[in-house]
Amino acid sequence: MRASRLLDRVPLRWWFIGTIGLLLAGSAAFGGLADAETADVGPVAVEPGEEFVGPELAVVVDSAEFSDTAPGRYEPDEGYTYLVVRATVTNLWTVSSITFTDLLQIPEFGEDLAKAERVTFSDGTLGPQINPQVPVDVVFMWDFPSSLIPEDGVVPVTIMSKSFTEDGDVTYGSYWSDPQPAAIVTLETTR
Repeated sequence: MRASRLLDRVPLRWWFIGTIGLLLAGSAAFGGLADAETADVGPVAVEPGEEFVGPELAVVVDSAEFSDTAPGRYEPDEGYTYLVVRATVTNLWTVSSITFTDLLQIPEFGEDLAKAERVTFSDGTLGPQINPQVPVDVVFMWDFPSSLIPEDGVVPVTIMSKSFTEDGDVTYGSYWSDPQPAAIVTLETTR
């Protein structure tokens, strides 16, 4: 009888905490949630003209075309044409950036064609810099083999998203790196 009186003196919340602790310890002993299935969330589908907001940049991919000339009066080599993708990019970070050339990629056409050859302002001016919170019209250009132009004219463009490292290195400070596929825009090209 004396033991039951001692147990009656233990507050209810301690009984609750003890029960939860036992349940967690038992779960951990058998692997916890280690075997729980996780959903592999791949790149999301985005419509042309729809804004995709990533952690560093927001982008609206507007259109794509295969062309024998490109902004800035570039002309392709023999057997090639240009794939020209027009987009509006907004820098969401607090520092100006020129390192967004890998924002749009076309890996479906091979490793060599994944990254754009050139990124310019929409008027052809080289070396675009995007300032914080200022939307900028840019053009991504690929030297595209004429033999690989899809008959249906459909080109899937992958929007990449980078990870932020804060003061990760003495020489670099804070920076964005490791681009990963975040969204896919399927564009019908014009010629």
